[in-house]
Amino acid sequence: MLSLNELNFASLEEANAYYETQVLGAIEKALDNYGLTMKMVVFYQLEKEYEIKRDQIHTNMTSFVKMIDALVGFGAQNIHLAILRELGASTGIHDLDKYDLVSAMLEFHHAIQRQV
Repeated sequence: MLSLNELNFASLEEANAYYETQVLGAIEKALDNYGLTMKMVVFYQLEKEYEIKRDQIHTNMTSFVKMIDALVGFGAQNIHLAILRELGASTGIHDLDKYDLVSAMLEFHHAIQRQV
């Protein structure tokens, strides 16, 4: 179980907004490591193939992971880990990499919601 003891949110909406911001920020930063073209392709494919816009990724992590896996193949795990590292760096949670990407995001979301 993840701990975010230093965070307190006034409402569930505030907690969810924090989650959305942190997840999208981590994804953006992780994809930056692979270049602008890769980042553009990922977001284009996500919208074209899955009808998921950038600001909807946080509610569609399973589809996001499937798309990354299909697009990149064996290298997808490196992107998953890069996202988890970026999320850990921005939130101070450093044990996220013991989970797969979808499970880590669920754990992170639950940890945030416990801070309401």
